[in-house]
Amino acid sequence: MALSPYNYAVRSSDIDTDSERTSSSKVGDYKLGFELDEDELQTNAEYSSGYDRASWSGTVLESSDSDRIVVRYDLSADSREGTYRKYEASQDIDLSSGEKEVTMILTVNGDVLEEYTSVIDVPDEHSFEAENKGTGTEYTGRDTRVSTASAPFFSKYTGSNGHAFFEVPDGRYLVTASKPGYTTDRTTINVDEGERREIGLELEDLRDDREDDDDDQDDSDEEQVVMQEVRIPSSVCEGDSLTARIEVENTGDDDLDYALSATGLGTETDRVYYLDEGESDTKTVTFSNVQGSGNQRVSFSTSYDSEERTVQVRDCETEESGLSASVTPKQVRIGDSIRVSGIAEGVGSQNIDISIGGRSATSMSTEPDGRFSTYIIPNRVGTHQVEVESRDRSSTASVQVLPTVAVNSVGVPNNVFEGEDFEVCGDVESQTAPLVLLKKDGQIIDSKNGRGEICFELNEKPGTYSYEIQALNRGASNTASRTVEVMEQGSEATNFPDQIASVESGSGMVKVELYNNRKELRNYEIELEGLPRTWTAQSRKEVSLNSGERSTEYIYFTPKQEGDYEASLKVRSHDEEIHSETIDISSGGTSETESFWGRFRALVGLN
Repeated sequence: MALSPYNYAVRSSDIDTDSERTSSSKVGDYKLGFELDEDELQTNAEYSSGYDRASWSGTVLESSDSDRIVVRYDLSADSREGTYRKYEASQDIDLSSGEKEVTMILTVNGDVLEEYTSVIDVPDEHSFEAENKGTGTEYTGRDTRVSTASAPFFSKYTGSNGHAFFEVPDGRYLVTASKPGYTTDRTTINVDEGERREIGLELEDLRDDREDDDDDQDDSDEEQVVMQEVRIPSSVCEGDSLTARIEVENTGDDDLDYALSATGLGTETDRVYYLDEGESDTKTVTFSNVQGSGNQRVSFSTSYDSEERTVQVRDCETEESGLSASVTPKQVRIGDSIRVSGIAEGVGSQNIDISIGGRSATSMSTEPDGRFSTYIIPNRVGTHQVEVESRDRSSTASVQVLPTVAVNSVGVPNNVFEGEDFEVCGDVESQTAPLVLLKKDGQIIDSKNGRGEICFELNEKPGTYSYEIQALNRGASNTASRTVEVMEQGSEATNFPDQIASVESGSGMVKVELYNNRKELRNYEIELEGLPRTWTAQSRKEVSLNSGERSTEYIYFTPKQEGDYEASLKVRSHDEEIHSETIDISSGGTSETESFWGRFRALVGLN
């Protein structure tokens, strides 16, 4: 993916994530898309897998003139297969008006699964939106939950007459009309199959209400969706699911959209709902595969109101088996060690077997009181289960292993000339494919995904440039840089002057400018032919120049008699004649001629 010559900068790394566990998801199914809501680009990614645990990271790059956007989603997943899950993530970006080129990228464990580019237009016109308010679908899998089915979304811009037409399936729809600087109007309608409906929405210019700004501000302060009650169990077993029920009420004077978010127990979710004026509703949030231990804080928010609850996460397997295990730290870079410790209940020392990701790591004996502690080094990237076994008992703990990244070197040509294509290459080392950025004088100009030798093709004007290659992978970053001098593409040889006038027994000279515009060392031969031998002490010169090097050479002569003569100047390099020219020489004895020659000598700095 080449994005030059634009400059890029990281706009955002915030990402909203969610996951659900079902038995009907198909392994490998994915979605990668975006919607334009006025000037906000709403992007999203989904991936269905058999991975037991996974985590998202996201990156947004924007060109310096804001006309190109790169949105990347990275899913890092455990290689161990478990119950099927669907992992979701979203990122929103505010855009300026105009045509934009949007590139979407989805990677799983460093491998690019999907990549495409679309062109969108962000105009300043009326925008209509329609959203299907679908009902929930209950799955009958091993840890069931009710989730809202994916709802189709329709958006169009009206014509100059303010009309827009939609073809939609039958169902119940929320229709919204909006335009920057105007009020928003919406209504809910039912559309039967084959039915044609016409509705009218009215937008008011906010500039007409300037006198009522203070009153409007007071009214907006009263608009809110509050949580009247949050019901959630006080404890849960690690790895199980937990459901919270939140009663919300719209206490404002207008219908409101609100985002109900929940964070904690290894889950982050954010969903948007609509609530009519004065109405109440109860929403459920399910925390699948609960993570953590001990007392954990769970946070809820509606953007208008927030609540916190504490839930005790218990190791139920340990409570039953009498074997406990913990891992510290829970997140490491590959190659770093982790400490595995715990207690095996029983009498005397006991044998302990420790494995990670299904592969044996070490074996040891506990202390007489059953305590054990050791260090192991994970050798694979991803979220892995560390399993401790003793007799017929077992206990597990999870650890997330992140990749390392290194830019070992940056390779550039030794000599570059104006108008010439050349490559800047970096040797990028990582366990998964990182995002690789190319910077010129501190500004990002291109990006790629990959590892090994990553090359960027360039063509520059004459000058000296500092190129830096930076690799980013799951919070790790490394850079290397080199400086390149781009030389102008000049002539290899030029001479001055092409006519010489001199008095008899005076001095004359030919000036030759040499410039090696080749890649290698060059030898040059300069020869002035056609003059009597007695006029020149040296009619031939040899010069060696490195690539890009310049030199000024002179051949002097002294006329011995009056008259007009022709001399031939030739410059050769490696048996090739690269320059030739005929020089007219006039030798006289008048003071006028001598005065001209004196002025010439002063011009070239020989006096």
